Parts: sequence; structure tokens; C-alpha cells
Amino acid sequence: MLLRPVVIAGRNAEGQFVREMLETDSSLGYQFHGFVEREPGESPLALLGKPGKIIRKLKEMGVNSVIIAATAIDVGSSNRLIRALTEHGIHVELSSTLCDIAAHRLTVRPVGRVPMMYVEPVQRAGWRPRTKRTFDVVTAALLLLAVTPLLLIAGLIVKLSSPGAALFSQARVGRDSELFAMHKPRTMVVDAEAQLASVEHLSQTSGPLFKIENDPRITPVGR
Repeated sequence: MLLRPVVIAGRNAEGQFVREMLETDSSLGYQFHGFVEREPGESPLALLGKPGKIIRKLKEMGVNSVIIAATAIDVGSSNRLIRALTEHGIHVELSSTLCDIAAHRLTVRPVGRVPMMYVEPVQRAGWRPRTKRTFDVVTAALLLLAVTPLLLIAGLIVKLSSPGAALFSQARVGRDSELFAMHKPRTMVVDAEAQLASVEHLSQTSGPLFKIENDPRITPVGR
């Protein structure tokens, strides 16, 4: 198999990932010859900021193709490096943080002075989405029918153990940002949301997630 000899500029996590991919799958058409290394005592990015050194090393190795790990080098150094390499007839490719996205959904187009990667949204049409929707609805209906006796028993116990409705209802965001009503057996007191301010200081997490191990608003049956 005729493989293109290539080196990788940038030995960070992204560079290592690209190396592993090339070495484990020869059908990609590349033969990995090594990383572009810095000189002893230099900072990790020193060599990447000096295109002349890389070009000399490539000539010594007999390699005329470079893959740049985009996250390993700043934009200014990357631009200088690409210009210098291509002017010397060296093939240059930039890795991307995008993985496992179908190639036909990717398009590179200029936005001002910046080449922008456009990812086309997933289009679901034809019999496949209709079949999946039918399967989802039928399966959900059968499962709901099977658990209905348990839900009725749970609702009755909730109703008898604490005042208020047996079901808790809340608006949630669904497909295409449409709101839908979510229902479940109530496990907290009826005014649990109104009491939130009084128990916020007990939260065991930071940020938008609210979590209390022994939330006082949970009913005995709900617990």
C-alpha cells in the first residue's frame, strides 16, 4: 500500500489522538514518521513558532506532509507556519476537534477573513423516521399499559398519605424547543417549589443544579 509519510506538529492530546488514529488504521493512507520536536531547553511552542526549523527537519526526514494539531498552537504561529510550509511545497492539513461527523455534512466557507466550518443539521426524512416514530409510540403505549396498575396504586398511596394532587405536573422543553407537560407521581409536598428559597442554603452542589440528600420537602411515601 502506498502511504504518504507525514509528521504531526503539536504533541498535545489532540496530536496524540491523531497519531494513534493514523497508526491503527493504514487505510487512511498515512505513514506516521514522528512529531515535530522542540530543541532541548526550548519551550513546547518554541519550535512551532519557527517555521524554518520545521522545514529543515522535514527535509532531513524526507517528509513533505504535515498535520497540524490545531489546539497545540496559537493562531498567529499557525498562520506563519502554514504559509511557510506551503510556500516550500509541503502539504499541510489541520486537525479538527470534530469527530464522527459524516463528511457530507461538513463544508468550509469563508466568513470575512476566517475560514468557517459549517456543520449541516441532520435531515431525517422518508420511511426510517416514520418507522422509528411508530415503534416509539407503540412501545411507549404498551409499557404504559403494563405499568398502569402500579401507577394507580402509587397515586392512591400518595393521595392518602398527604394532601394535594396525586400527580406532579411540570412544563419541560422537548423537540424543536416545544414545551410539553411532564407528569409523575408526586413525591414532595404540594408547595415544594414555593419552599425552594427556604432550603436553597442546604444545596450540596453549586450552579443551576439543586440537590439535597435529605430534602425536607420530600414526603415519607415519596422518599
